[in-house]
Amino acid sequence: MLSLEQVGSYEWQFVYPEAYEELMEEFHQGVELLEGGRLKKAERIFRQTLAQMPDHLDALHHLALVLDEQGRKAIARTVWEEAVRIGRAAFPAGFDPGRDRLEWGWLDNRPFLRCLQGLALAYREAGDTERALGLYRDLLALNPGDNQGVRGVMAEALFELSRPAEVLALCERYPGDIMPELTYGRALALFTSGRRREADRALRETVGGSPIVAAELLKAKHRRPRSRFPGSVTVGGPDEAFDYWEHHGKFWEATPGALGWLRGIVDARTPRRVAQAGVQPSAIMREEGLSLAKTIRARFHDGKFEPLEAVDLPDGREVTLTIVEAPSTPDFAAFSRAAGPGREPSMRRG
Repeated sequence: MLSLEQVGSYEWQFVYPEAYEELMEEFHQGVELLEGGRLKKAERIFRQTLAQMPDHLDALHHLALVLDEQGRKAIARTVWEEAVRIGRAAFPAGFDPGRDRLEWGWLDNRPFLRCLQGLALAYREAGDTERALGLYRDLLALNPGDNQGVRGVMAEALFELSRPAEVLALCERYPGDIMPELTYGRALALFTSGRRREADRALRETVGGSPIVAAELLKAKHRRPRSRFPGSVTVGGPDEAFDYWEHHGKFWEATPGALGWLRGIVDARTPRRVAQAGVQPSAIMREEGLSLAKTIRARFHDGKFEPLEAVDLPDGREVTLTIVEAPSTPDFAAFSRAAGPGREPSMRRG
C-alpha cells in the first residue's frame, strides 16, 4: 500500500511496497512498446502489471496514455482519476498542499505528479478548464519548482478564460522566467488590462530577449520547424517560437490592437540604417528572427569562415555568427544521459 514518508521540513516522498520494484522490468517493457507505437501490446503489459499491483501509479499513468492515444479519452480520464484518488489517499492526516511539498527531485514522487498533470490535460481537452486549473494549482503548490512546465499551460488556460489579472499573478510567482508563455504572456496581460506603460516596457524587454518569438507571431504563414529530438522543445529555438504561436497566437490575434502594438515595438528596435534603406523594418525583423533558426556547416580557414553550403542572403548582408562546437555525428547517448531516467512522452494538447 502506498504511503508518504517525511524527508525534510514539510518535504515528503512516496514509499512503495516491495512489489513495485519487482514489477519494474515488466513495466519498462510496456513503456518501450508504447514508445514504439505498439499500443495494444503496451496496454496488455500495463494491465498485467496492474493486476498484480492495482496502485502502481506509473502503470496507471501509462495505461491512460495508451488509451488516450487510441482515442478512448473518456476511459483514459477515468484511469487518471483513479490514479489521483489512490495517490491522495496516501496523504497523511494534516497534509497541506500549500505548505507540504512533493518535489519532482524525489524520483518516487514523479508518477503521482505525472498522473495529476495527465488528468488536468484530460479535463482541459474535455472542455472542463476550471477543473484543470484546480489541478494546475495543486501541482504548483506541491512542486513549486515546476519541472513539468505547468505554469505555461496554466497561462494558456487563464487566457482562454480572459483572466489577465491571474496571468499576471502567475508571472509574479516566477520572476525572471524565460518561458515565452510568461514573458510574452505578461506583456499581453498588461496590454489587455490597459496598463500600457508597463506593457510597453515589458514587451520591449521580451522582444529584446527573444526576438524569434515576435518574428513568429508576425508571420503571415507559419510552418512547423524540424526538430532534431521529436517531442521536445529547444529553449530559445524556432520550435519553441512556433509552439508559442500555435498555442498563444490566437490570444494576440483576438486582442484588438495587440499585433499592431507588437509590430510597433519591433519596428522601433530595428536599426535606423535599415529604415533609411527603404525596406519595411518589421519585415527585416522577421527575417532576422528567422535567421536564428538557420544552421549551416562552415570551415574556419586562414582567419575566415567559409560556408560549406549555399546561403540565401543578399550580397553584403551582415549577420551574427554563433559558434558551437559539436561532434561530427549526433551523440544520442549523451542526450539520453543528460535527459536522465523517466523521459516524458509529450503531454501537451491544445
